[in-house]
Amino acid sequence: MYTKQSQNPNAKMDRYHRKRRRADTAANQSVTSETPEQECSMDPEQECSMDHCPAEEDIPVPKREYDDLNLRYSQLQEEYVNLRQEFDTLRAENVKLKEELQKSTFSYTTVDILDDVVIVCGALTNLCKSVVPK
Repeated sequence: MYTKQSQNPNAKMDRYHRKRRRADTAANQSVTSETPEQECSMDPEQECSMDHCPAEEDIPVPKREYDDLNLRYSQLQEEYVNLRQEFDTLRAENVKLKEELQKSTFSYTTVDILDDVVIVCGALTNLCKSVVPK
């Protein structure tokens, strides 16, 4: 039994590994800060490329796997375009429905319109009474 934690060999090894991880993390952060990478923007219209990521080596990929990945990419790109169009359509429909709801809701703006209709109807009634003999 160890009376002090500093005498425990496992504690010493843990401390050593923590210091080493900290040193490695600090070294990695200094390397990444020296070579800032271009980040992909979140703009859905702009495509992200790997041009800013330097390839350490060219790793050959089997043609079948490459073709499968290209096919999958094409399918996902087509699905994205379709979903984007559907999203735009639904957004436009939502705006249109909100406008219709606002027009159909009873409020002071609709009361102003109703006042104009009542005035016109009253004028027509008076006009009809004056034209039609009794």
